[in-house]
Amino acid sequence: MLNPIYQLHIDGQNIHIYNKYNLDDSLFILRNSNNPIKMRELILSINKNMEDHPIINRLYQKGVIIDHNHAQLIKRMCHIIDELEKNPISKFHLSTILVEKLLASSFFLINLTKKSNAFLEMLANLPKRTNGAFQHYIVLYQNKEELRNLQQLSLSRNQTIFLCKYKGEKLEELGPVYQINHSFCLDCIADNMEKYRFICQTTISKHQEEILQSEYLYSLIDCYLHNKTWLSSIHERKIIFNEELCNYTTPIHPISPSCICLKGNESNDFKRGNVYAPIRI
Repeated sequence: MLNPIYQLHIDGQNIHIYNKYNLDDSLFILRNSNNPIKMRELILSINKNMEDHPIINRLYQKGVIIDHNHAQLIKRMCHIIDELEKNPISKFHLSTILVEKLLASSFFLINLTKKSNAFLEMLANLPKRTNGAFQHYIVLYQNKEELRNLQQLSLSRNQTIFLCKYKGEKLEELGPVYQINHSFCLDCIADNMEKYRFICQTTISKHQEEILQSEYLYSLIDCYLHNKTWLSSIHERKIIFNEELCNYTTPIHPISPSCICLKGNESNDFKRGNVYAPIRI
């Protein structure tokens, strides 16, 4: 289907494709179409059986036409972009970067609980990119020993890990999200997971699963834009649900000063300091 950030305009025999945040300059032009109205309808009603069409195939490669699940994700990201009032990046450039990074990313779900999650399963079922810009790991777990057992994951730069703790089928803790760098150790995270203070507390205004979806999308946007947006409340922090309340924590460091990983590594977060986003309430 058509990527939600694009719009099609017919001009004579040509079809102009615009980013909806910049309607002054077309990004692509399909020239000299014998029947531009029919071609436009074809693009808008596209399905998998049409991928062999040369023009359609080209639009797939350019990210103008995408699969349904990617389209739904981008539509939700567009809603977030529309709500941004003050941002150093224009909405045109913001949407361009987000779509480029998202379409080049792969998602992997590690579910160690009995709980299914349609949103996270949808992410995991998106097409995998062999040379993706990012690889995102989503881990649903129940205790810190399960975190230690994730050591077999080969985590490296351009990867993130999103942790969600469940008690039975109930979501208990949301986050943290970590962007993998040299200062990251799963053993330390397991040890540090209970080392926090509460920053603030709010009443739950929507379903926990909705909060999960929103916060994870915020964290992806922050990641793709190198934290120029500061949208997420779970970057190296977590939200703890307690009956009708959301409790927001202080940062949970991804590595401890005494960790063996730091030996011989003079460049680490404890020396350079980390900057964290304000809590979104």
